Amino acid sequence: MKLTNKIGLPEALVNAVRNDGYSRGQSDISVTQLIDSPFIRHLRQQHANELTEDVSDRIWSLMGQSIHTILERANLTGLVEQRLFVEVAGKILSGQFDHLENGILSDYKMTSVWAVIYGKTEWGKQLNVLAYLCQLKGLEVNKLQIVAILRDWSKSKAGKEDNYPDTQVVTIPVELWTPERQEEYILERINAHFHDGMPTCTDEERWAKPGKFAVMKKGRKTALRLLDSSAEAAKWTEENTDGKDIQTIERPATYSRCEQYCNVNQFCPVWKEYMAKLGINP
Repeated sequence: MKLTNKIGLPEALVNAVRNDGYSRGQSDISVTQLIDSPFIRHLRQQHANELTEDVSDRIWSLMGQSIHTILERANLTGLVEQRLFVEVAGKILSGQFDHLENGILSDYKMTSVWAVIYGKTEWGKQLNVLAYLCQLKGLEVNKLQIVAILRDWSKSKAGKEDNYPDTQVVTIPVELWTPERQEEYILERINAHFHDGMPTCTDEERWAKPGKFAVMKKGRKTALRLLDSSAEAAKWTEENTDGKDIQTIERPATYSRCEQYCNVNQFCPVWKEYMAKLGINP
């Protein structure tokens, strides 16, 4: 992948991103890849020599890697930053956990307040796959947790807004699946990545927000009401307005990952088709 520096960030940051030493080792797929979209992985492999990414888009990832420095300095007991390799369904799966001690598997993340308030399903998937690898290696796991360091936490909002974290570091318990459920999930994902004909991304993988029908009044910028269907919009308009200067406008579904965070969207036929429907040349 070719790195660009469109906004002229300092060379130190450019070099730090360029010298990322991450490797999944001698494996067919990593845990991070396993729980993510098979279609995106396929496109990244297919167009590896054509991809470009700006350094500015990797800054939060770079900051997240500071967790490794924190763990190194912490002088923790137990096992720290261990990469495991396991063969499952004929494929070598690798994953690295942050800290395991007394059966507690902890994953440290630098993340947003939004992620903690609303939750991220991939955290549970990632930790349970790692727990499965640990147990196959004879390492006992009986509790999972995320240690979230909130990069955008505001002291002035703590205690004043509903569900807002009280502190900048939050420990979040994660449900530990049964070994049977863990194995079933892993086999399902391996099939999706290697055997199911490369399905396109799901709405969840695309971070979709469903389309809505906006009831609008002339001269007003915001909608009077957002409804899920044109029939619901018509009914609401009839029951709540006199119909004067009222119109219903369809707002199509949006896919924020595709639009802002996918570095292979230029090669994606699904995204091209979506943009064509909107009359936009991607």
